[in-house]
Amino acid sequence: MTKTDSGVEVGKLSERVTVLRLEPGIPPSSPAAMPPPFHKGGTANCPPDNLPMDAGSGPPAWVWAPVRRTWARVELSGKRNIFSQTGFGARDAVLTMRRQELTLHNALEVGGAHILPTSITRLGRNFLEVHGAVCRISRLTARPQAGTGRDALNRPVAEERPAFSFPGVLTELYAGQEREEIAYTGEHRLTLVAPKAVALRAGDLVEHAGAPVWVVRRVLDLEEYYNEYVLERKVEA
Repeated sequence: MTKTDSGVEVGKLSERVTVLRLEPGIPPSSPAAMPPPFHKGGTANCPPDNLPMDAGSGPPAWVWAPVRRTWARVELSGKRNIFSQTGFGARDAVLTMRRQELTLHNALEVGGAHILPTSITRLGRNFLEVHGAVCRISRLTARPQAGTGRDALNRPVAEERPAFSFPGVLTELYAGQEREEIAYTGEHRLTLVAPKAVALRAGDLVEHAGAPVWVVRRVLDLEEYYNEYVLERKVEA
């Protein structure tokens, strides 16, 4: 067993981990280019959900870009990681790695599984313990509604806001009072967790995998690292 300078056992750092950073870029051109799903003790299987998009086509995009690769010890804690205010939790992964530049703005990828860090703790001087949610990443397209600006004569005019694509996590809504309301209104709602750079407003449209369009119903704030949105659409009778 490897020990930190404070005598804490960290085990063997045997898993290859990619540290990711959100950047403007081009979405993956083919899902076949993605690595296989992550399996840890046969309990996790969370492949990314990347839509086929040709390089240079489609709207501008935010992408998770690799920064570096590192070694870590990766375990599933058996607990749920509550990374969302209104959505269901995900599997909790615990990673032990050598101390390096890493914040909750980053994401991690292990064998094809995407991990959103939710806490980072120092172990002695040389190691970090990272807890994160093992999530399925969806490639989404936002179509913002026009805003209101002013022309040269200070008259209100509509200002078009361009569409863009981004990676996000879609999860079922977990809110008892809203479930009762949904039953009466015939609506389907999901929670969307997106990086902080992805700024949406109520009324903006979100598209995913050619399915019927979602509308941003509520905008929540997850401190400084992520934004959270409640999406809704009518359910056909």
